[in-house]
Amino acid sequence: MISYENLPVELSENRHIVEGNVCLSLWKQPELFIEYPLCSDDFLTKDGQLLYQVGKHMLAEGYSEFDLISVETFLNDFPTIKAQIDEFGGANQILNEVRNINPNNMDKYYDELNKWNSLIGFHDKGFNILKDLDKFKRMTCEQVADYIEYQLLSCVKDRSMNGAKVSNCYISDDFFERLLVGDLVESVSINEFAPYLNYTLNGVVLGKVHLVSGHSGAGKSTFVFSNYVYPVLKQGEPFTLISNELTKEEYIIMLLSIVLLDVFSYTNLTRKKLQSGTFTEQDKEFLDKARQYINDNFADQLKFVDFDDYDSASVIKIIRKLSKEGCRLFLFDTMKSDDSANERSWAQIIESSKQFQSVAKKNNIAIILTYQIASHSFDKRWLHRGMLSQGKQIIEVVHSHIMLRPIKADEFKGGRNDIHPFRHKKVDGKFTNEREAIELDPEKKYTLLFVDKNRSGKDGDVIVYEFAGHYARFKEKGFCNPRVDT
Repeated sequence: MISYENLPVELSENRHIVEGNVCLSLWKQPELFIEYPLCSDDFLTKDGQLLYQVGKHMLAEGYSEFDLISVETFLNDFPTIKAQIDEFGGANQILNEVRNINPNNMDKYYDELNKWNSLIGFHDKGFNILKDLDKFKRMTCEQVADYIEYQLLSCVKDRSMNGAKVSNCYISDDFFERLLVGDLVESVSINEFAPYLNYTLNGVVLGKVHLVSGHSGAGKSTFVFSNYVYPVLKQGEPFTLISNELTKEEYIIMLLSIVLLDVFSYTNLTRKKLQSGTFTEQDKEFLDKARQYINDNFADQLKFVDFDDYDSASVIKIIRKLSKEGCRLFLFDTMKSDDSANERSWAQIIESSKQFQSVAKKNNIAIILTYQIASHSFDKRWLHRGMLSQGKQIIEVVHSHIMLRPIKADEFKGGRNDIHPFRHKKVDGKFTNEREAIELDPEKKYTLLFVDKNRSGKDGDVIVYEFAGHYARFKEKGFCNPRVDT
């Protein structure tokens, strides 16, 4: 770690302010510790390191609010740390300063800290940062990185550009012909089971990474299997399912329940009953039919890869290998850090997502990742990318991002937070902009799907699904307008 004492004064003169803004914001709103990927090495001053480490430790101990009583209670168990805090002015002095900070400016404070850390890092590597320091002070962290990268590339000859190709804007005949027949973007349809979602996302676009997120227990695995994997298999398209959570047997139970309902219209065998092992003679008859149907149609198409523990390099190696054998669609359930205990595991998540995108692009395949939303946002009504646990910057890499949550009791018709579900009217078989209200049955379960990012078109829509979990089925009902959290 770079020594604060050995820095040029130009790089250290405002350090206490920069670190203080970040630490005081974290203390005022402790959930920001989870949202922003920081670690002790990001802080160079003793005060910054102390405030960050104490706050991080308190959060780990279960303190969700830092008031005078909770801070002093915590410090009583750590006399050495308490003595350091007393040198700082005591807990009361810190909390007085906390009251004056506005955590809504955390994005700015966080970017400023990252910018100065980057400048210090460049200085440590021998770059003449001080020469352009006045210019850097007016930049964001990203602009600093872009500026340094531009200066480096301007000194490198074209032949050293690591395979990058520079071309002009000439529209070739081949491009134009592909445009006319709609062949520019290659995708696989999921229209049979999710027509609204298929239209919105333009199917599962190949050459891209797609993210499906939700809280633990929101039904991410079931949703993707029901609305992505199964309809793709029915089209004769191979699919590889890589899992570090559910087992192959659990997915087969899911597949059996879907086939029993979809192919044979048999409703007497739920997922729970399939796991119980108690069947009537009729159950056994239809279960054997479903087994035969799966063996005849999907045995060679659907591959399972089961990980007890994994690293992203192994997953990517498997994807590369199977893509050479003709598989174009992959589900990785669930995307996690290679080392979740590592304080900088967010950086591993971001790096892994970049590697997944690179593999998808080079091999013209689609990789679907499931991902978990941070638990502190469980009560929120409007889901957005800021809720992703750990490296939320993963969103910059993916082509599409959808988020799932169950409907809440007060969101049905007449409830305090009625979501007003609707669908678009059809005229001559085509959807129009005219809406008609639909009613949801309070006795049934529903899932809301938020289109958070969509490079194929519009985002921001919220689709309503009726969720029959006992049959692993989601049925599209229409759209809705949940309340936006304030």
